[in-house]
Formats: sequence, structure tokens, C-alpha cells
Amino acid sequence: MLKESIKHFESLQKRYITQHNGKQCEYVKTALNAMRKQIPAKVVNRNGDYGECYICRHSFCGQLEYCPKCGQALDWSEE
Repeated sequence: MLKESIKHFESLQKRYITQHNGKQCEYVKTALNAMRKQIPAKVVNRNGDYGECYICRHSFCGQLEYCPKCGQALDWSEE
């Protein structure tokens, strides 16, 4: 459902940009950013419970569900 919502909002944004001389709708942009942060991103430079957010590169300790700096959902899986 989330990925379909993102596609829908991307479509809305493209239509808005076309109709408004290349300007993005800030409300749609904010909604897209919030939805994309809900899709977990792999933790990088992982060492046990220490890791780094793939999006903002903030380092943290503990297997957190979300980055404390940018709010990105985190994926701690090994694969």
C-alpha cells in the first residue's frame, strides 16, 4: 500500500510541475519525503549494535527502529 501511495503522489507531483512551470508542490513534496522515510533503509558501517544511517550518515548505538537524526526507518537485517 505504501509503495502504491508513493507512486500516486509522484504522479500528482509530475502533473503539478507540468501545470506550474516546473515548480513543485511543497505539500506533495513533504508527503513524499515522509512516506519514503517509512521504507526501511539498510544500516551501513554496521558493527554489532553500532551503525550508521544510509540517508543522513548519522552514527548511533543500539539497534534502533528509526534514525534519531532524520527519522528514516532502519533495516538491521544481515542480507
